[in-house]
Amino acid sequence: MRTLAAVTREGLTRAGAAWRVIVLVWGVHLVLAAAAAYPFWRALRPVLGPRPGADVLRSGINVEALADLTALRPGLLGAFGLSFVAVVAVGLLGGAAVTAGVLEVLRAQDGRPIGHRFGRGAGRFFGRFVGVAVLVGLLAGIVGTFAVFPFVLLARRYFHSGWDAARLAPLAGMAVAGLVALLALLVLDAARIHVVRADVGPLAGTRAGLGLVLRHPAVWLGTWLGNATLVGVVVVAFVLVRRAVPTETGPQILAMALAQQALVLARTGLRVALLASEIALVDRLRPMARLEPVVVPVPAQADESSPPPSLL
Repeated sequence: MRTLAAVTREGLTRAGAAWRVIVLVWGVHLVLAAAAAYPFWRALRPVLGPRPGADVLRSGINVEALADLTALRPGLLGAFGLSFVAVVAVGLLGGAAVTAGVLEVLRAQDGRPIGHRFGRGAGRFFGRFVGVAVLVGLLAGIVGTFAVFPFVLLARRYFHSGWDAARLAPLAGMAVAGLVALLALLVLDAARIHVVRADVGPLAGTRAGLGLVLRHPAVWLGTWLGNATLVGVVVVAFVLVRRAVPTETGPQILAMALAQQALVLARTGLRVALLASEIALVDRLRPMARLEPVVVPVPAQADESSPPPSLL
């Protein structure tokens, strides 16, 4: 518990000191989200005017309204698919670059501007972070399949028999799949931190990340849970504000949009704090070897009064 409290406190402190990178990441995410959502908005905008039933989409995503519009205008399905692909690509590739930049800012102490360190990390480690993500994703898929398969088999065989344990099998399978996914995300973070710290490749980073998380799962899960609790508090606060403030007038809509961006900014700050806590955790669990200074003996100068050595 003392280790968890220490690394969480250190992560929050380092994130507060690096508030400029939090603002930078928030701006990058805002630009990437706008670019990913643009095809969806461009296809949806002409429909909102002539079809009053689609006005419900102005306040958020409504699955029923989207299904009706897709049936009336089949061309929207391709635009939705393009938007989905853009969101996935931005999430995977943009996330790798942003995380690389954040880790470089948190670890490098060379006095360079934050923008320079962020761009340097994003450019230097982007390819390796993508490789780590592919390796961890493959491992998670294999482990998750073997872990969930017994529950799927149990549910298929005994679900209609009335056996209560069989009816709980799907829930247990989803819980196991969620745990595997969470451990995979922790391994991904640990591997990325090791890649930046030791300047190694994806395979060595993935191997180190697996060792760090699997040897100390309770500490890693506890660190994540503490950060997730803070995120939950922020989300609950936003939901309460959203329910209390109506969105009927222009100023009210603007205020809610600002509150939503404040939520995104807070979540970004807590994500940076989690990475900082995980950096402190990696430094504690796997300290870097300190290089001892090598002392080179200096030969004593020969006495001028002594005779020169014989060549024989």
